[in-house]
Amino acid sequence: MNCIDFEAMKKVDVRTVDRSTLKDINDVVVDTALPKEERLRSFIEQIGNPYCYKCGDLVVKVSFAENTSTTLEDRLEHYLATM
Repeated sequence: MNCIDFEAMKKVDVRTVDRSTLKDINDVVVDTALPKEERLRSFIEQIGNPYCYKCGDLVVKVSFAENTSTTLEDRLEHYLATM
């Protein structure tokens, strides 16, 4: 994946997205024994679009304020480190 892929993922509209294409976060399993980079890679491979996914029957859209220096990668690393 590259920056262009993530930019396209960010732009998914939850109102028009095909729900059948979204992965359910409840199905994601991350091996906490793996190094941080591998946990992040595993999460992305399993969830597909980290900006838009399902949680049960709900569609979830994740976004961050533009005026922060924290990246999605930073947030995911923090999330995976606390699992």
